[in-house]
Amino acid sequence: MQKKRNFFQKLLLKINNPIEYCRQYKSMDTLFEIVKNTEVQDPHARYKHLAKEFNMLLPFLPKNPNPPYSFSHSGHSGDLIYSLPAVRALSMGEKADFFVELNYPAPYTSEQHPAGRVRISKKIYEMLYPLLASQSYLKSVKAMGKEDNIDYNLDLFRKLPVYSHRGNSVRAYFYAFNAYWDTAIPWLETVPNTQYRNTIILARSTRYNNPHIDYRFLKQYNNVVFLGVESEYNTMRNQIPNLQFQPVNDFLEMAQIIAGCKFFIGNQSFPYSLAEALKVPRLLEIHYHIPDIIPTGENAYDFYFQQHLENLVLELNR
Repeated sequence: MQKKRNFFQKLLLKINNPIEYCRQYKSMDTLFEIVKNTEVQDPHARYKHLAKEFNMLLPFLPKNPNPPYSFSHSGHSGDLIYSLPAVRALSMGEKADFFVELNYPAPYTSEQHPAGRVRISKKIYEMLYPLLASQSYLKSVKAMGKEDNIDYNLDLFRKLPVYSHRGNSVRAYFYAFNAYWDTAIPWLETVPNTQYRNTIILARSTRYNNPHIDYRFLKQYNNVVFLGVESEYNTMRNQIPNLQFQPVNDFLEMAQIIAGCKFFIGNQSFPYSLAEALKVPRLLEIHYHIPDIIPTGENAYDFYFQQHLENLVLELNR
C-alpha cells in the first residue's frame, strides 16, 4: 500500500516530479497537460511519457466486439467531419448512434471563431444536425446528455502522444482507435446542387491564413461565390469586389452547394472538411505553421505559394 503523504511531501513531489504528482492526485486530463507542457531535454523521453499514458487509456475502449456502437464528439465541426471515416470503420456496416457534446470550453485569445469560446455551440449543432442526420450509416444524431452512455469517445484522438497540429486529422482517429477507412473515397453523402456546376466556391476563415497567398487575382473570374460567415465574406470582398455571397440555412445546404460546384478553394476551416469528405475537385490553402490537413484521392490539390494557386485555378476553370 502506498504511503500517505502530508502537505509538504505532496508539495515536494509536485515540484520534483510533476508527472507522478498528477498521476496520483489529479485527473488524466491534467496529467496530459502537464506532460505536454513539461520541458524535457530528450524529445524521445517526452514521447515515452505521453505514449505510456495513452496506452493506459486503451483498455477503456469497448469490450463488446459486436456493433452497433455509439459515438460521441465535442467538436470542432471540422474535427467531427474528419472523425466519420473512423466511425464508419468501427461500425462495421451497422448504423451507429452519434452524440454531439455541446458547449465544451475552447478558449480563443486572439482569433474569432464562429462557435465563440466553445467547440460546438447549440447554433452550430443545429446547423450540423441536418447533414449528420442525412447520413445512411448513422442511426441517430443527438445532443449528448449527462445520462447518455457511449462506446467510443472520439475526443480520445486529442490524447495521442504526437503533436496534433502536424499530419492528417482524419488519420488521427485511426491511430487512436485502430480503425482504418479508405479516405480516397467519399465519406459524406448528399445530393449535389447542380445550380453551382459552373461556379468556383471559395471559403476562407480568419484563422489558418497563409501570408504568402493573395486572392485578388480572382477578381478576373465572374463565377466565384463565397461560403462562410458574413464577416469572412466582407474581408474577402475587400480583395475581390465582384465576389458573390451565398448564405446557407444549415450545413446540409452548404454540403449540397459544394458537392455541385465546379471546384472548391478553401483554407483549413470547416467548409474544406466538407469538400474533402465529398471528394469534389478542391484546392487547399496550407497553413505554414499548422499543416494538419492532407488532401487525399482524385482531384485533390494543396498549395503554399501564390503562383501555384493561380496556375491551378486557371487549369481547373477551363
